[in-house]
Amino acid sequence: MRHAKTVMTAIILAALLAPPASPAADARELARQAEQKLNEADRLAGADKLAEASAFLLQAADLYEQLLKQAPDDRSGRQNLLYSLGQRGMIYLRKGQKAISEKNYGQAAELYAAAIAAYDLAIKKQPQERNFQVNRNYCRHEWGLAQFQVKLAARGPAYPFTLPGLAGSTIELAKLKGKAVVLEFAAGWCPSCRESMPWMKEVQRRFQGKPVQVVILSLDRVEGWKRSGSEEKSMAWAKETGLPFAWADEETCFQYGSFDSIPRIFLIDRAGKIAAQVPHEEREPDRLSKLIVQLLQK
Repeated sequence: MRHAKTVMTAIILAALLAPPASPAADARELARQAEQKLNEADRLAGADKLAEASAFLLQAADLYEQLLKQAPDDRSGRQNLLYSLGQRGMIYLRKGQKAISEKNYGQAAELYAAAIAAYDLAIKKQPQERNFQVNRNYCRHEWGLAQFQVKLAARGPAYPFTLPGLAGSTIELAKLKGKAVVLEFAAGWCPSCRESMPWMKEVQRRFQGKPVQVVILSLDRVEGWKRSGSEEKSMAWAKETGLPFAWADEETCFQYGSFDSIPRIFLIDRAGKIAAQVPHEEREPDRLSKLIVQLLQK
């Protein structure tokens, strides 16, 4: 009994007298653990276990954050923190690109939504990192394309925008329910849009007294579509055609497919569901009128 007590006392004394771990040693241990998490994340991502890989990448990022609290000047730790946060979005982004190329739009929409969430967190943690915002914008664009194709194939509900009209009054899609809507995205600087304005006016004239409404959404205030003097041209078109015009916003563009060219025309049925995306060659009045007649007969 006396011997056991002596051994225990020696162990306690040794622990008390042992030098504490140095901050450098702690940092090395954190880096080692984080690297293990990264390796496991790579393995899981290679096996298409993206949610599990994402969790390990976040754990690695947390470890690198702890490391940088102890060693703020550790450049390698800083780079690996950014890699861990960015890679969470990238594993979904790459799979989303593959799904888009295979026209698997449902899967692509889910993957890009996960990528957006990952980059949202990365931006929150490292707001100064511009690449995170660039990649998020790209994923948002691709998500818009994918989710709209899913909705179009299923004849899902059209995005119910409420937008400020060029004449001052608000234009709300929900208030047009019961009518077939011809929705055109245009901009004042666009030559093809200028060509289509008299056509849209003619289409509205042909269906006067029938449940059909042409609506123009001007992109002149949306980032990426702005041009000097363009707003004034759209306002002039609104007066010339007498059609309802509204200022589009970024969210509405995303919801209607993140398109890259204009004019872009959609048909919305009387129940408020997406019926068709009108091909460019079908914009002229005779062809477009046939599509509208078919829509009214359904």
